[in-house]
Amino acid sequence: MEVRTFRAVTMRDALFKVRQELGDEAVIIETKTESSRGVFGLGGRPYVEVLAGREEPPAAPQPAAAAAGVYDHRGRPAGSALRHSIVRAVEQQTDAGELSKIKEDLSWIKTALEGISRGGRPGLLPDELEEAYTYLLEQDVAGDIARRLVYKVQTDFPEEQLRDRTVIRQQLAAVLRQTCGRCEPIVEHHGRATKVAFVGPTGVGKTTTVAKLAADFSLVRKKKVAVITIDTYRIAAVEQLKTYMDIMGIPLAVVGSPEEMPAAMNRFSAADIILIDTAGRSQKDDTNLGLLKQFLAAAAPDETHLVLSTTVNYRQTMDIIERFGSVGVSKILFTKLDEAVNFGLMLSVLAKMNKQLSYVTTGQSVPDDVQPADSETVARLVLGGFSHG
Repeated sequence: MEVRTFRAVTMRDALFKVRQELGDEAVIIETKTESSRGVFGLGGRPYVEVLAGREEPPAAPQPAAAAAGVYDHRGRPAGSALRHSIVRAVEQQTDAGELSKIKEDLSWIKTALEGISRGGRPGLLPDELEEAYTYLLEQDVAGDIARRLVYKVQTDFPEEQLRDRTVIRQQLAAVLRQTCGRCEPIVEHHGRATKVAFVGPTGVGKTTTVAKLAADFSLVRKKKVAVITIDTYRIAAVEQLKTYMDIMGIPLAVVGSPEEMPAAMNRFSAADIILIDTAGRSQKDDTNLGLLKQFLAAAAPDETHLVLSTTVNYRQTMDIIERFGSVGVSKILFTKLDEAVNFGLMLSVLAKMNKQLSYVTTGQSVPDDVQPADSETVARLVLGGFSHG
């Protein structure tokens, strides 16, 4: 296989180069967004990098494929024989670090080739569906997930229906909703206090989110709410939270060590819900993540929500998810939707993780700008631009 790297300012431009130089036979192996360094590290500009390959047509059918009598629409061996030849070619041209990622992306190719061997449609996309695929990539949906989505639409519906942009959008929306799964806000435990912790890196808006939810449960739902903060590293954050709680008449406890947590829990045992705000931790700070784990073990929350910002890129977000996974995350909460350029990150995270989405926030206003999440909203946000294009 001939494997080449293409760079461009936008994903659409990069894919145009791939198609222009490698033709319709090109296979997209990996996509990512990088940034040039600029002069002395300043003035760098983002660009899209696409790793693509093209199978070089053999002089004669491969023996394994010929024996099986399985060929694609251009007379080339399809299914297992072709798939294995692709994997071998990529292995020869790729180091071990990149190989695992490429093999994951090749799972989609495997499915497409198996469809060909069973007499299904070729893996080539109609122009309208290819446009949808490109749009998903531009929305920062991970490449393997974008391929999975469009392939499902392609295999589930007759090709003549896939010439209709409205039909494609409707079916993509349905697949997106299915991919997001069931969303679920905080589940209350009646007869005792429901304990909910919020964790995540610095700057994602945990403290403001806790204040919003405290206001919603107290002022709107008329619940007895208490708040505990272990964020003793940022005096301003504690003062901000204290101001919010004083205005709403909600009790607040500041806990400085895991040993102090049981006393704070006992103090608020008559509450309906206890919200626990934690200090922002770098996902690379193993020491502080270990301390956070001790705090949570002492609190024994019913739910732990990982707070993520929609303004952070996919690679960094997946690193955050992996590192914070050690503290026992049960749900995902996305913030700063009002600042996001696009929303493909939300879909990619939910597709990769077996976790429910709980809430989304859309601004700084307390008690407003927070709402329970639902898969319909996620699908609408991701496909919003496609409906008008």
